[in-house]
Amino acid sequence: VLLSLALLNCIFAFQNTLDVYFLWSGAELPKGVSHAQYAHRGAYPLILTALLAAAFVLFALKNKENNTRNAQIHTLIYIWICQNIFLVASSILRTIEYIKVYSLTEMRIAAIIWMGLVAIGLGLIIVKILLRKSKAWLVNANSFSLAAVILVSCFVNFGSIISWANVQNCRQLGGNGNELDITYLASLGPSSLPALIWAKAHAHDNEVFANALGQTITILDAELRLNVGDWRSITFRQYRLSNEVGHLSQ
Repeated sequence: VLLSLALLNCIFAFQNTLDVYFLWSGAELPKGVSHAQYAHRGAYPLILTALLAAAFVLFALKNKENNTRNAQIHTLIYIWICQNIFLVASSILRTIEYIKVYSLTEMRIAAIIWMGLVAIGLGLIIVKILLRKSKAWLVNANSFSLAAVILVSCFVNFGSIISWANVQNCRQLGGNGNELDITYLASLGPSSLPALIWAKAHAHDNEVFANALGQTITILDAELRLNVGDWRSITFRQYRLSNEVGHLSQ
């Protein structure tokens, strides 16, 4: 166990050193590696490393003899978990840099939330070791974290967040991102209306862009009016959205 932990720490230290150089220091990516590839190479291995970290720690501490006698195992486990948490932070930063170059989507928000849950889970493993909690406690604590995230997400208007982020960063309006994907924002529904209306008001020198925005706004506004006009389908969020759209359209 001790040798395995030492080898794993060396491997993770090498990977984290590369992340510090290429990611945290702001150095250019290696030739032939795009932001998308760099982000995906960080996100996909994270699934394996998170499961590996949890399984290995539980295996290493499965009997009380190792838990109390071998302080070296504890030290290496703490270092390894901290390296895993740093790897999660690097993966989140990779995704953020990817979003800056391309755009924000629901899947990319979900990826960041998932990475945050992984970091919480790793932190809970440290708490389990320090406080000598049971495996059942660890499972329950992670389940509570997941339930809390789902509950909070119910009250967040992700469509509005995505549309505003993409509109303010789009190339047509002087941003540093890609051209605005109007079709994708339309797929988010009426929640993207305020951002689209704002974009149309600022698209003075791009008639083609303004016309495309206008057509999408008309379609989404009709959908919103249909929902607001029926008491069986209207929600408080739609009511607030209708008032905001009316204010922006004046």
